[in-house]
Amino acid sequence: MRRLNFPDKKLEFLISLSFWLVYVIFTTSLVEEQTIYALTQGVVEKNTFVINSFIWNAVDKSYYNGNYYSDKAPGLSFMAVPLYAIIQSDQILPWFDKNSFEKIKTEQPDYYKYLKKFILHSFVVALIVAPLSALTLILIFRIAKKITNSQSAAVLTAISIGAGTSFFYYASTGLVHNVGVFFSFFAFYLIYTRFEEIKRKISLQLFTGGLIGFSIFVDYLQLIVAFFLIGYIILKFKNSWSFFLIGIFVGVLPLLIYNFDTFDNPLALSYSYHCYSYVCEEKNSIDYNPPVQIIGQIIEKSAHIFDRRYTSPDLFNIMTRMLIFPYKGLFIYSPILIFALFGFFYFYKIDPNLTFIILGIFVTFLIVIGGIDHWHGDYFGLRYLIPTLPFLALPLSVILNKQNTQLIVITLLLSTAVMFSSHQFTPWPIYNSIYKTEQYYQELREWKEPLGVPLIEHYFPLMITKGPKLFYLQTVYSWLEQKYKTGEVTFHTQIDSK
Repeated sequence: MRRLNFPDKKLEFLISLSFWLVYVIFTTSLVEEQTIYALTQGVVEKNTFVINSFIWNAVDKSYYNGNYYSDKAPGLSFMAVPLYAIIQSDQILPWFDKNSFEKIKTEQPDYYKYLKKFILHSFVVALIVAPLSALTLILIFRIAKKITNSQSAAVLTAISIGAGTSFFYYASTGLVHNVGVFFSFFAFYLIYTRFEEIKRKISLQLFTGGLIGFSIFVDYLQLIVAFFLIGYIILKFKNSWSFFLIGIFVGVLPLLIYNFDTFDNPLALSYSYHCYSYVCEEKNSIDYNPPVQIIGQIIEKSAHIFDRRYTSPDLFNIMTRMLIFPYKGLFIYSPILIFALFGFFYFYKIDPNLTFIILGIFVTFLIVIGGIDHWHGDYFGLRYLIPTLPFLALPLSVILNKQNTQLIVITLLLSTAVMFSSHQFTPWPIYNSIYKTEQYYQELREWKEPLGVPLIEHYFPLMITKGPKLFYLQTVYSWLEQKYKTGEVTFHTQIDSK
């Protein structure tokens, strides 16, 4: 592979800035973000974790003791509190158009609330999700450079994850996945690249453990990553790992306090009280077993999700769908990741222990996510597998350093084209086709494929005919156009457009 010869710092700056700009430009809004922002608003406006006054059209939420709460891990909601505090102070909107703002605030109070959420979402993506996603790519670049000693392979690896996987799509949303990934992978980066320094400094051990714990505060699925990182720490540091555990406890302590204050139990995650309805009652609160709570049930070869049951052969079928079937297949949506599979053989020669750690993370996610009814995650790609992507970048970097450049570029361009097509409206018929029916289970057991090919049937045709959907840019452009023509802005937004 042709070698690059740029200063690493300048290259890192270019990568991070480029991806941050792309992610912000492609900002989109998803319904699942509603309770994340509702918790932020509850904390700022009413000093409470109860979101009764802020759920509006949210379907997913938790219901406990007569009140609604966010059904998501609360970390991102609390990270957004300073941003919403600025918005709530009315310092942002008047700056854009004072007259229109005052008119909206007094004459359309309900729309004023939506407008604040629109600005909050823009801030969260631009100042939290997108920059942390871009920084994750820098960590990937540095580790890939350390493994391959090739700047060009490291750049291709970072681009492959940042533009050729679902990491791209969710870096432009207000969901928790990419944010949780940054904290856990930052911890791994420190362990992998600064081993000797961490071994000498207790403060770094505490800090690294704190990152792992905080990642769980942001995204419950990081529990799986944390389990394997603890194993990796024990392998690397032998008998000197107790301070890591203390750090993890400190990092996850805010979650335990939040759970105890909200659900009277520090270990009762919000998913345990999940309610999929516009209006919930205590008796209708669904016992929704999230991925982090069903490992034992999978071991017992059965799982009860939404009053359905499927056995281990069905789990294997779903795992196959998650990888190679056209509806949501990981290697269909991101063919560049196929190289990662071959890369494991080479990476094993470099670091056998870490190879098994990465394989363990990947396989465990497949088993746990494949064991839930909601394995598809709605929206685009398999968002629940995002925590595995930075780790798959390691074996991927090895094969990218060895493989023919032309084949790599073609595959990467294909993966990138798929990701750029992601920013289209996802029609509900595509969602509905995966919700479980008795016919579905029968077809599942007979190895039939009841699902379509949305990339060919929906995303690519719209991408070719209409180009990528830039929801927020279109909204801001319409504001500016209206301001130029009439001198006043109506503030019509496309928030909650999906």
